[in-house]
This record gives sequence, structure tokens and C-alpha cells, in this order.
Amino acid sequence: MGSHGQGPEPPPPTPNGMANAPDDAGLREEVDALREQLEDFEKTLEEHHREDGLWIDRLQGLLAAISLGLVLFSLVLALAAVVGWSRMEQFVREKVDRDTHEQRKTIHGLSQDLGREVRDAHNAATEAGDQLRGEVRSLMANLEEEKVAILDEAKAISGQASEELQGRLRGSTALVLGRLARDPDNYLKFIRKDLLDRAIDAAEASYQQLKAANSKHQWNAMNNLVFYRALRGDEFSWQQSIEFAEQLRARVEEGMDKLHFLSTYVRVLGEFAAKTEHPADYLRKAEETLEFLLTDERVNERVRKESRQYTAWLEKKKRSLRGE
Repeated sequence: MGSHGQGPEPPPPTPNGMANAPDDAGLREEVDALREQLEDFEKTLEEHHREDGLWIDRLQGLLAAISLGLVLFSLVLALAAVVGWSRMEQFVREKVDRDTHEQRKTIHGLSQDLGREVRDAHNAATEAGDQLRGEVRSLMANLEEEKVAILDEAKAISGQASEELQGRLRGSTALVLGRLARDPDNYLKFIRKDLLDRAIDAAEASYQQLKAANSKHQWNAMNNLVFYRALRGDEFSWQQSIEFAEQLRARVEEGMDKLHFLSTYVRVLGEFAAKTEHPADYLRKAEETLEFLLTDERVNERVRKESRQYTAWLEKKKRSLRGE
């Protein structure tokens, strides 16, 4: 018996010592079949190798084509970017040129408007200067006439006190200075405080001299004095100013033909009512007087113009008194 792990025992020898011939022929057939299968397999493998190589060549060609396409696409994008930037630059340049042109037109128009405004202002200032010069000439002419009248009256009336003559001259000087100090279109404003101060001094001196001479012209001097004080807003003399204004109103109520005294009365009470213990009463009296000046047909246009300016002014005083 053979030991474990060895191959099968060889077949027993045939008679005459020769191998089994049919068995050798079958083996050769199997070998030949295996050889043919191996050759077929090699052919199949070669065909597969050829097909794989063909696919690899196709893939490489495809990759090359894709790379070329990407290069061409990049060139197209670069060309589009260059063209687009050129157009954008041209658009921006045209936009800047249009905006610059419009701004130049606007600046030119503003320059022309400013030139017209300057010319208009110059013309207005020239007209105002001419008007002021005309008023000064008129006032000087009136002053000269007043001086002549005073001198004639002094010659005609013997023994008349020189105090009255000086008082009337100073009153005329105060009137001229006050007219020049006040805004010609606004009875609530002054434009020259230095002239207003001199007008008040001249009016006070005139009033004192005319009062001492017991002249009827003292009321005109008093009217000018309190009006200029109210225009300047003299708080230290407000009590006397209100007393003088009440006296002026009393003279008109007694029949004196001096309705402009009443406009001074309105101006003084409106200016100093807040200083009194009963400001509402003084503002009410000022309003009542103002209503008369605006409606009575005997009031001349100058006094009516002055009164119209006091309407809104008194209303503002009332609102301020109410704390509005």
C-alpha cells in the first residue's frame, strides 16, 4: 500500500510491456484542443487589445478637441471682453461729456440769473438812493420854509420869546433827523441809530423849550419825542412816554385836528404795554384806536398806511402776552 500524500499508483503493465495506445491518443486530442483554445484566447486578447487601443486613441483625440475648443472659447471671451470694455469706455466717455455739457449749461444759466439779480439789485439801490435824496431835498426845503416862516413870524410878532423860536427850529431839526433814521417803508424799524439818537435829543430839547414858552407847537414836539422813543424802544422812559401819549389822545378828543397823534398813541402803547401792570388793557385801547384810524374817512393815506402796519404787530404783541 502506498503512503498518504502520494499520487495514484501507475496502471499495471499490459501484456508485451507496451502502454495503452487508446489512452495516449485521447491525451493528444485533449492537448490539441487545449492548444486551440489557447490560440483562440490569444486571438481574442489581441482583438481586445486592439479595440482598447482604438478607444484610447479616440479618447485622446476627444480630449485634444476639447482642449482646442476651450482655447478657442477663451480667445472668444477675451475678444468679447476687449470689445465690451471698448464700448463701455466709449459709453462712459459720452456720458461724462453729456453731463459736463449739462453742468456747463446750468452754470451758465445760473451766472446769467445772478447777473440779472445783481443788476436788479443795483437798479433798486439806485432808485432807493434817488428816492432818499429826493426826500432829503424835500425835507430840507420844508426846513428852509419853516425857518423862513419862523423868522417872518418873529418879525411880525414883537416881543415873542426867542425860546419858542429856538424850540421850533430844534423841532424841525428833530423831524428831519427822524425821517432819515427811520425805514421809509416801515414805521416799526430804524436804519440809522446814530441819527435816531440825535433826533430824540433834538425833539426833547424842542419840547422843553416850547413847553416853557407855552407854545401850541409843544404838542408836535411831544408827538415826535414819544414816537422816536418807541421806535428806539427806550425802556427807561416808558412811563413818561405812555403819559405823553395819553395827553396827545386827549388833545385830539378835545378837537385838535391832529389825527396822526393817534397813530403815535397806538405805537407807544403797543411798544410799552408789557411794562405796565395791566398790559391787556393798554393793548385793547391801542386796538380800538387803530380800528378808528383804519375806518374813519378823515384819516389821510400816510396815517392809514402807518396804521395798517400796526395791525399784525399788535396781534403779535397779544399772542406774546398770552404766552403763545
